[in-house]
Amino acid sequence: MSPTGPIAGVRISRDGITLPTTVDETVDIRFDGRRVFSASPSGDTPWKVAWPKRLVPYLEGSATIAVAAHVSGTVLAEEELRFSTAPGRVAVVDPQGRPLSVDKFGHLVRMFDSLGVDTAADIVAKADKIARDLGDFGVPAWVTGGALLGALRTGHMIGHDMDIDVTYVSNYTDPADFTLENYELERFLIGRGWHMTRIRVGLMRAQFTDLDGDERHIDIFVGHFRNGAFHSDRFIEAPFTRETLLPLGTVTLESQEVLAPADPQALMEASYGPTWTIPDPSFSFTFTNERLRKSQAWYGVFPQFRNAWERILSGAWRSGRFGPASSFSTWVLKMSTQERPLVELGSGRGADSMAYARAGRRVVCSDYVRVALKRTVSAAKAEGLDLRSERFNFYDFRPCLRSTASLWAEFAGPAEVVSRDTLDVLESEGRLTFWTVTRGLCRGGGRAFVEFRTAPRKRANANPAFRPLDPEVEVRAAQERGGTIIERRDHNGRTRLMIEFP
Repeated sequence: MSPTGPIAGVRISRDGITLPTTVDETVDIRFDGRRVFSASPSGDTPWKVAWPKRLVPYLEGSATIAVAAHVSGTVLAEEELRFSTAPGRVAVVDPQGRPLSVDKFGHLVRMFDSLGVDTAADIVAKADKIARDLGDFGVPAWVTGGALLGALRTGHMIGHDMDIDVTYVSNYTDPADFTLENYELERFLIGRGWHMTRIRVGLMRAQFTDLDGDERHIDIFVGHFRNGAFHSDRFIEAPFTRETLLPLGTVTLESQEVLAPADPQALMEASYGPTWTIPDPSFSFTFTNERLRKSQAWYGVFPQFRNAWERILSGAWRSGRFGPASSFSTWVLKMSTQERPLVELGSGRGADSMAYARAGRRVVCSDYVRVALKRTVSAAKAEGLDLRSERFNFYDFRPCLRSTASLWAEFAGPAEVVSRDTLDVLESEGRLTFWTVTRGLCRGGGRAFVEFRTAPRKRANANPAFRPLDPEVEVRAAQERGGTIIERRDHNGRTRLMIEFP
């Protein structure tokens, strides 16, 4: 049953919160009256809520902790809690003192409930503008996801949300056709002045800075009709006719009329289920294996394991485990050409990139985890080093080619590629792109210095997707792209290669 007032059995401690099985709905955890995160029943008896990992560093001092039912707001338990001997109150805020909350992915972010009216309205206006730009391209589009939920429930964006979504209906049903259309659409939006980032075929992102100076994004999803159903990425597969969605109508969001599907309620039920009208900040999508495989085949899986790598790298930085430069970097500095720039593919924590730059080399560090690149560039800037970043995602072939050509032109000739422990955490399609990029950057006499693991580790699951590689397969991949093996060393479960490309 759902509680209607303060109840017994809720325990609040420095280890977390324990709730009895009588609490069977989503609850908000408030610090001094402000919601910081939410949790839903886990099925345990009783169920326990640990303090989110990203929140733990902020738990210094004291706070009044309240557990409240999310929908009704009824406080189920409240207790003054001292987390440490530090003076003052717990402050979950950013460096500017603005409130942060933990989202459903475990990230600390500024959610919409902390925004001013003007900032919220500007974000909505940008989402509607991009939907209308999509219409100008020739595909009907509307504001969707949490923004449409908020419009239908209250006319305002959901307080516990942090981004805004748009969906468009492709003119095509075949994946090959709507993929080509999607890339053409990306170029069109860039021409309209939007800063675009591709996540996969089914999802690209328009990035902007809001009126408060925070980085925000608008997610743009592909929708298409096929075999009597409407599909949109992995999230929607519903037996809609075109008349369910078109012609477009409007809804009111933050006092503005924005584009919406013809039957927005039907779309919300297909997205969030029959209880879509009930707010749930801990909601997460679940997918059948069949739908997930279908989605991956149609739309790709560009950010493969990225969330796991973000957790690993962020955890290392918070604990100070940056690590020293590797012996591989010493070998590279000894064997490489001093005059040529170095491009590190998969720079991770950045220890080797920093070593190359400290040795006086011109360095481009690259990774597909943005926080990794930002941290490395920031550290290099503080030391006055010649180091910048370039984002490579080896599961997204086209941008990799674009960045490769851009770097080669910038250098006016070949670079030298360095890479350690990157090939062995890539899926096969990622490894193929890796070698194509390496060939492109080294074209014209440049060398590549590559090291990867060839034997299982004692902790095989220490890194996501790790697998030992067959060195003969990777040597052949380099040779098929014109590379000549200048030096090879197989030692202690690793292979190290120096390759020259014509």
